Amino acid sequence: MLKDNELKSIPIRSKLEENSGKVAPRRKPEDFKKIREEVEKEIAKEVITST
Repeated sequence: MLKDNELKSIPIRSKLEENSGKVAPRRKPEDFKKIREEVEKEIAKEVITST
């Protein structure tokens, strides 16, 4: 923010940090490899159907 030829920095809160941990995992411990594979499959389906 610039005021009277002075630059003032204002901290901004991250929405990611603010909402971290608000959704409980389906199972513990989480299998991130499996989650990533599922996400990649869904993205691939979207790409195939959009072309």
